[in-house]
Amino acid sequence: MGRKGITRERTGLILQELLKVLWAFADGVQAEKAVELVASHLNLTEHERGEYETGGRRFDKILLFCTIDAVKAGWMHKSDNIWSITPDGKIALERYPQPGQLSREVSRLYRQWRREREVDSGVIFKEAEAQAWKEINTFIEAMDPYTFQDLVATLLRALGYFVAWVSPAGKDGGMAFLAWHEPEGQCAPSIKVQVRRRKDPISGEEMAAFLASINGHELGIFLSTNGFAAEAADLADAEDNRNIKLFDARALVDLWVQHLPKIDPKKRCLLPLRPIYFLAPDEDGEPIGSASPPRCDPQPLAQ
Repeated sequence: MGRKGITRERTGLILQELLKVLWAFADGVQAEKAVELVASHLNLTEHERGEYETGGRRFDKILLFCTIDAVKAGWMHKSDNIWSITPDGKIALERYPQPGQLSREVSRLYRQWRREREVDSGVIFKEAEAQAWKEINTFIEAMDPYTFQDLVATLLRALGYFVAWVSPAGKDGGMAFLAWHEPEGQCAPSIKVQVRRRKDPISGEEMAAFLASINGHELGIFLSTNGFAAEAADLADAEDNRNIKLFDARALVDLWVQHLPKIDPKKRCLLPLRPIYFLAPDEDGEPIGSASPPRCDPQPLAQ
């Protein structure tokens, strides 16, 4: 909790006096009054009495910094500009009579709070991500074959390919595309795309059949919504003379998101995805615009 030019002992002493002041007010006290009372109980240094170029006494900001750790440690509470001490704050004040001890303990509790928050945030993010993917995957599996066919063809066009021929959908939802890198008629078909939409992965036998249909100069793309068995993936990886690319449902969605600006606006409803944005907290976990100041070192302003 130490700052440049402010020792841990001094920081602990400021916090100690703050907790004593708050203890004297059972119903809490206005923040401005608390700051003035703490300042009156301490012999402020020349540095602390100084003011920032933008105005405001330096000690006031230093004290506000001290309250960040104290709030996260559960020692004090802030609400509507009223500060109050908590039962844990009273216990800490009695248990750590030395300012240095108090400073070290509040720093330890703050670090613990940060670690727990990071774990909680990670769990929440992973749960949200898993739920989102489950819904997207269910949506894709529920598509009728012709809608899914249109989805894949639309994505290929967004990738810059010219789709010229699409086979009828098979019983397992599979279909094939012929595409070109250039407009139709200017060169021989250079891309063959095989698509399978089903709940089991592609077998090695199916992969071998696909590879046999790809000539040396062609790009072979195999999209299987449920991925590929290890044998199938190994066969594709072993290809040295033919360019083979494998995609599963997640890769399909990633490509759709990545190339969304190039997808025909009338076709975006085939896979209607919407991003969700979260307001990023500052380094202390305080939402932007909160009453607490940003946790940064005020010393450069003291020059």
